[in-house]
Amino acid sequence: MGESVNNLAVVFTAQAKYKEAEGLYKRALAIREQALGPNHADVGQTLNNLALVYLAQAKYTEAAGLFERALAIPPAQGNRGKRKGVNGCFRHQPERKEKHRNGQRRANHEQRHELSKLSATHDVQHRPRQTRQTEGDGSEH
Repeated sequence: MGESVNNLAVVFTAQAKYKEAEGLYKRALAIREQALGPNHADVGQTLNNLALVYLAQAKYTEAAGLFERALAIPPAQGNRGKRKGVNGCFRHQPERKEKHRNGQRRANHEQRHELSKLSATHDVQHRPRQTRQTEGDGSEH
């Protein structure tokens, strides 16, 4: 259930519905921590996703704290460091596995694109306006 809640939050994040995504990520985090323990890779994924939502909302302190928590989780053991769920779900269905990977890449690309647009918008809105000096700058009018 934690994975489904997390995935729904990913959808809301992609739609820039950050309040809804934040609530779902918090719910997914609670479910995953209780079911898997605080040092599981899936908990780290949810921490990272929630941090990205905070980053998109310019909540930098909260985002940094969650990124630090996610980084403190040891790498996953077995499956050569990959998430067990992705390898296990499609082990006998390579075409579904590739389709899942392509969909995940597209979702990641779209999320990065949205975050870059937000970042650009944030920079423009908060950049001090440059004023032209007309007196005493030595230019002829």
